[in-house]
Amino acid sequence: MRFAVSSLIAIAAIGSAHADNSELVTAEISYEPALLKTEAGATEVLDGIVRDARKACRVTNPASWLKHRYDQACVDEVTEKAVTEINVPSLTIAFNSATGKVIILADN
Repeated sequence: MRFAVSSLIAIAAIGSAHADNSELVTAEISYEPALLKTEAGATEVLDGIVRDARKACRVTNPASWLKHRYDQACVDEVTEKAVTEINVPSLTIAFNSATGKVIILADN
């Protein structure tokens, strides 16, 4: 069950491998802050961020049988920017664990 959205952030990512020039991609990321209180909840929020990023980074190629796919580099960048902007330890830990990357939390 999806919880009601109580926070929205907009993330802009530059770059898209499917285009000759870089594009501005805007993703609206929604999440329930209460979920970030647990490890399982943070993983659920991270999964939702990735889903939202995939929607924003969708590539339509009429010449391909894969008509609807996404640009993984774009998804990675949007996801990392969202996690960085949300700046909550449990989500950062979930991201670092899932990706092998390390994001350092900003001081509040």
